[in-house]
Amino acid sequence: MDYHHQYGHAISITTTKAIYQLQIESILYFECADSLISVFHTNDDKPFHYINSLSKIEEELNHFGFIRISHNMLVNMRNVLKCSTKTHTVYLKNGVLLQASRRKWHKIKVILNDN
Repeated sequence: MDYHHQYGHAISITTTKAIYQLQIESILYFECADSLISVFHTNDDKPFHYINSLSKIEEELNHFGFIRISHNMLVNMRNVLKCSTKTHTVYLKNGVLLQASRRKWHKIKVILNDN
């Protein structure tokens, strides 16, 4: 998958403190707990937290190379280093390990084999 189309695109994140414009290529992944979304990105150690639906974010960012790896995580595949087929662990380039669900593993394998 070609991730160059991520450059120059941003999404707006509205928190209780401010409205942020995050460059899509800097986003590592989204994690959801009920309707509270945490956005982890390369520019800061602390995630942004805001209210939204992970399904809406997935729909908005699907064509930019983001895929759902579990019911509560959406990952920017541009930042994936490798995936363990044995443990279904997704290794990000910054050293973070994420656990993919068995139900979503097939889709991850298809995308990785296309690269």
